[in-house]
Amino acid sequence: LALFFLRIRRPPRSTLFPYPTLFRSAIDSASVAIGELLNREPDSPLSHLLAAELANRLRDESQFEMELSTAAELAPTDATIQFKLYLALQYSRDDARRQRAHTALGAASTLAPENVWVLIHWLSAQAAAKDPRITETLKRARRILSPFAAALQVR
Repeated sequence: LALFFLRIRRPPRSTLFPYPTLFRSAIDSASVAIGELLNREPDSPLSHLLAAELANRLRDESQFEMELSTAAELAPTDATIQFKLYLALQYSRDDARRQRAHTALGAASTLAPENVWVLIHWLSAQAAAKDPRITETLKRARRILSPFAAALQVR
C-alpha cells in the first residue's frame, strides 16, 4: 500500500487547470467593470458597495473600509449597508473605527428593529459598552423573541 502511494505523482504543472490565471482574469474584469460603474454612478451606494466587496476579496482593508463608508454615507437609511460597515470595523484596533462600528450598528438596529441578527449584535454591543439604553433594547428583544420561547425551551 505504501508503494502505491509513493508511485502517485502530481501531474506536471502544464496539465493542471489554470485556476490562478482564471481567478486573476475574473478579478481584472470585475475591477474594470466596477471602475466603469463608479465613473457612471459615483453617487450610487450600490457602486461603492460592489467596489467594497471587490476590495474585500483582494484583501485591501483600507479600500474596503473607504468604499463601505462611502456607501453608508450615501445610503444612511439602508440597514444592510450599516450592518456591513459594523461587521467590517467591529474588531479594529483603532478606537475611532470601533466607535464608527458601534454607531453603524446602532443605525442598523434603528433602521431594522425587527431583525433578530442585528438585535443580538446590538444587545451584545450595548452590554459591552454598559449603555443605559439597553433596557429599551431588552424590551424590544422580549417582544420580538417571545414567539420563539416555546420552541427554545423544548431544545
